[in-house]
Amino acid sequence: MINEISRETMNHRPLHIDMYAVNLKEPINTEVPVVLDGLQALDGEGAMVQQQTREVAVRYLPTNVPESIIHDIANLTVGDVLHARDLTLPTGVTLHTDPEEVICTIMEARTAEPDTEDEPKEPDAEGKE
Repeated sequence: MINEISRETMNHRPLHIDMYAVNLKEPINTEVPVVLDGLQALDGEGAMVQQQTREVAVRYLPTNVPESIIHDIANLTVGDVLHARDLTLPTGVTLHTDPEEVICTIMEARTAEPDTEDEPKEPDAEGKE
């Protein structure tokens, strides 16, 4: 497994790659991206998703590597908060991020208030002779 890649400063070509052997029977820790599914359903309801956490720390066997954690948020409503503990993890994967960590919040979408003035106001003519 790759541990670190050293690169040249000017052209970013790899200079050195540090690798380490992985025991396939021992779990490893890493961070995995969180992908939120169902955004289209919330857009239609006038809701907006504010995602605070994009990766979570997990522990798993090297033979069971998840590319990402996909969570469906289509059933959430305005005011709901998705925590790390609410994520559905693949079999054999355990969460190592704080369970109270906020993944996303569903907020009411703000709409710009329409400009009620038909014509712009003229500056006051006071002080002119």
